[in-house]
Amino acid sequence: MGYKRYLLVGVLALAVLVGTLPVRADSPSGWTWLAGGYLGDITFCGDTGFAVGDTILRTTDGGATWQVRDGVTPARLHAVYQLDAARAWAVGTGGTILQTTDGGEVWAAQASGTTATLRDIFFVDAQRGWVVGDAILQGGARRATILHTVDGGITWLPQHVEADASLWAMAFLDEAHGWAVGTTGTFCYTADGGETWRVGTLGTNEDLTAIHFPDPLHGWVAGWNGVVLRTRNGGLSWHELVTNVGKPLQDIYALDDAQVWTVGYDGTLLYTMDGGETWLALDSGTVSHLNALAWADTAKAWIAGSGGLILHSASGGGSWETQRSWMGRGLAAIVGIGAHLWATGEAGLILRSDDGGASWQPQISGTNQRLTSIAMLSPESAWIVGLYGTILSTSDGGAIWTEQTSGTLAHLYAVQMASATMGWAAGYDWRPGAGYSVLLHTTDGGSEWLPQATFPDMLVRDVAFRGMQAGWLAGVELTTGRGVVYRTTDGGATWSAPTYLPITLPNDVLMRDAQRGWIVGDAGRILATADGGITWQPQLSGVNENLARIAMQSDSIGWIVGSRGVILHTADGGVTWAVVARGALYDLAGLHLADSWRGWAVGSDSIVLAWRGASPGVFLPLVCK
Repeated sequence: MGYKRYLLVGVLALAVLVGTLPVRADSPSGWTWLAGGYLGDITFCGDTGFAVGDTILRTTDGGATWQVRDGVTPARLHAVYQLDAARAWAVGTGGTILQTTDGGEVWAAQASGTTATLRDIFFVDAQRGWVVGDAILQGGARRATILHTVDGGITWLPQHVEADASLWAMAFLDEAHGWAVGTTGTFCYTADGGETWRVGTLGTNEDLTAIHFPDPLHGWVAGWNGVVLRTRNGGLSWHELVTNVGKPLQDIYALDDAQVWTVGYDGTLLYTMDGGETWLALDSGTVSHLNALAWADTAKAWIAGSGGLILHSASGGGSWETQRSWMGRGLAAIVGIGAHLWATGEAGLILRSDDGGASWQPQISGTNQRLTSIAMLSPESAWIVGLYGTILSTSDGGAIWTEQTSGTLAHLYAVQMASATMGWAAGYDWRPGAGYSVLLHTTDGGSEWLPQATFPDMLVRDVAFRGMQAGWLAGVELTTGRGVVYRTTDGGATWSAPTYLPITLPNDVLMRDAQRGWIVGDAGRILATADGGITWQPQLSGVNENLARIAMQSDSIGWIVGSRGVILHTADGGVTWAVVARGALYDLAGLHLADSWRGWAVGSDSIVLAWRGASPGVFLPLVCK
């Protein structure tokens, strides 16, 4: 979750981190985190700060600008602790503990001795620190994870606690006195540096996610369903307060015994000025999940959240501005021509970049529907389709998006434009009594879309055309649950009988030409055809994740992205596929290759990854679907 706190001796204990082992700002695969994704923790010391989660961001100017300090990482980082300008630690999934001694340039793995997800970390000095995390089997019983080091993390040893719960946050007053909180109201306390931990509850069964002590007497705990608890006697007794919110709270920070701030799901931002007797809600300006708070002093504060969101206040929380935001909504598709890119996804989200993804601007779509597919003919003209028959078009680079009449309420999942006038859109009519897929066709750029074909008992997933005549449409036969593909050689006027595929859920069809093509789908399945789709042969992916999109730079070189951050690469036309990345906690859904050395992938939490391959040299044509 990422939890911030100040050590009582006056050390500003806030952090930085990253995510592969070891990690630099560059990535051997060529793929780097560009935007969006989960941010679970944020920390500041003066104008220097770090925000971490699926990646690491660093700022040296109070958040005015942020630089990516990490490449693609299979570890999701939940908490950070910064001792000084050079030394910091970070923890996350898979037992990950990272340390930097050079201000975050290089991060080295420390051996945790566990595979548990680690949730929080705290140091009282350069040598002595603790980590807490999820419950796992230990000695035949499930117990919470607590690790301790006395040598700066060179060695981490487990501490025993009789708690079958995951611990999500902790706070220490000094080298002896500390607390940890976690699931189902679990509360742990030590007075001897963790040699012994006493376990109890705070009178609630809610999951507890954050704890903070501004001084030895006053402490605060936050958790799910708006739970906030307070102690005024150093943790001897706790009192539950009324916040009047039912959202999960993710972090809490007390500036003193009266002024306290807490953040949580769906943009929840609360504060009290009277020690928790009354709580006031502020408009955070977002519906993203807010995961972490950081205060540099009584005036300057930051919040980190989903979708790469960073908020900043320079007025002690009186007003908040967005320093970095990618909407917190999942992205489903990305297309581009040169450095001009469009990405789109949930709740009508449309993003535009004209500098190769270095910066993005939201555009007004005029809809709240999920947008699923984009067809782009030039930097000025594009079409987007989505749920409930949504079709949008622009002829001015997205300054204005105009809704076109589809004549259907079908969920549209794919759009293809062969020219400025000729195009197709495919989707599934979900209404009771329908249960079929429909193919729409336009010959006038979308001024009129008419049904061209229907496919009974089929859930369409994708459509691909090569030129004006050759096309392929793939989906699932609902009664049998088998993947099928149809072919046309007359622009969709007639379609072949279905070809059944050794795949359950075909997600993407890519035809390199009229003969050679690929289909990717569920359970890591890849199919290839060399005869125009009459027959399809499996290719070995080496993974079992859902594969969402495929793009080929040439007949030989290509990429595939999918769930849990899977990225596959081939240099021999799919005879072999290499696993470049896998095991992330985000899903990739869209993929675009601009040329032989630039590409982008998008997915959940508005994440955007960028690929930079070999130096520019031979430019291979992009196969636009």
